Amino acid sequence: MASSPEDEVYHDIAYRMCGDFDENVKLAKRFVTLKQQPGCEGMTLPEAIYYLWLQDKQVEFDYQTEIMGGRLRLLGSVPDFLLRHEHILVLVNGTYFHDPRYFPGKRERDEMLVARMMGSEIDGYRVTAVVTLWENDILSCQREFHFSNSLNGVETSSPPWGG
Repeated sequence: MASSPEDEVYHDIAYRMCGDFDENVKLAKRFVTLKQQPGCEGMTLPEAIYYLWLQDKQVEFDYQTEIMGGRLRLLGSVPDFLLRHEHILVLVNGTYFHDPRYFPGKRERDEMLVARMMGSEIDGYRVTAVVTLWENDILSCQREFHFSNSLNGVETSSPPWGG
């Protein structure tokens, strides 16, 4: 049976993820649907996988919360997720855009921002942890392990080029 162009899109997305292919196709369909929602148009696949996981686990979170002036101020930031009850910020880092080989100085800037975010106050919540989830771990078969640890403020994900 021939597949539709839409199915090919889902399959292309599913092939990027480790795990059961049929489950990954379902996740790919949810990703495509999610990107059609206002405020989610620019969402990356790794962000969407975590977003959907948080929804499935019924974790209260905000997506793309501006802090310290957001994108409009020097050293401002827009963390990907604020886990409200846990007071944890979760950053989803892509392999390419955070690779120090391609973006010299990016690693140091990221580390400085994480240090500034730690202990900051967002809408009356004092940040107790800042956790980075890396694309390679989100797409891996160990994503559940890394996601579960993130809810406790424990960082177990690491960049593909070493920590």
